[in-house]
Amino acid sequence: MLACVVWGQEFEVVSIRPNTSGSGDSRANTTRGGLVATNVSLRSLVTMAYGIKGYQLDAPEWLRSARFDITAKPTELLPKDREKYNDALHAMMQKDAGGAFQTGSSP
Repeated sequence: MLACVVWGQEFEVVSIRPNTSGSGDSRANTTRGGLVATNVSLRSLVTMAYGIKGYQLDAPEWLRSARFDITAKPTELLPKDREKYNDALHAMMQKDAGGAFQTGSSP
């Protein structure tokens, strides 16, 4: 959460919609703080937001099977420095995931 406070970053607009395509393909792209994800599982989003590997997350099966399309736009561009960019993006994803999915994220 520190990076989010330091950079003052947050997503200005976030759209989360269920994906019922039944496709096994998924993708996620980020560009300067924006996020476009298609047919991604909540499990994938959690691993991306917290910078962990899938095997490090012990979660129920529905976290893998529920799929979503997500578009998120930041209030401003993230830093160009890769480490600072990743820190800020992870903090933004953690903050917004807590609100969007009511996960009860801690401050």
